[in-house]
Amino acid sequence: MTALPIVFLLPILAAIPANARDVSLEIDYASSSIEIEGKAARFFPAVFRFNNFEAKADFDASLETLVGAEFRFDYREITSGSARKDRRIRAWLEAEKHPNGSFKLERTENIDGDQFAIGQLLLHGQWREARFLYTVESAENETTLNAVAKIDYRDWNLPELRILLFKIEPTLEIRILLRGKAI
Repeated sequence: MTALPIVFLLPILAAIPANARDVSLEIDYASSSIEIEGKAARFFPAVFRFNNFEAKADFDASLETLVGAEFRFDYREITSGSARKDRRIRAWLEAEKHPNGSFKLERTENIDGDQFAIGQLLLHGQWREARFLYTVESAENETTLNAVAKIDYRDWNLPELRILLFKIEPTLEIRILLRGKAI
């Protein structure tokens, strides 16, 4: 007797549109990036980039809210385009000792219309909470995720950083740009 109602539910479940499911971003790595920017003497930016990284981003069916995200990168591969700066930042990060970097989404929050991706960031061998303000834009066959977090490197027990003659302020900005096709 209980099997009969389940049989009647099957056509209803099959009629739910495919777009009612969560969707994943098939990432175009050539047009995506992860960067860390620090400011020296309040004026001069020092931008470091990960040319190689892994990322996963899942959205709700409306493509407006992140439901899953993870980013992984290797601090030994961080680059600025200057070999001298690269050696300095890698030594400061102790990249040989702590090569892995990662962010894992735990939840999202909407605060006054702004969307935040909140999760754990692995830096200098330590996990700490990070909050990324993010936006999602979709046009034709491309979806773009922009996310920015401001962190204080002292929270990860990193010492003061100097590059050339300049002290890098303790607030760093992590920028994630992912472009791809929602599938």
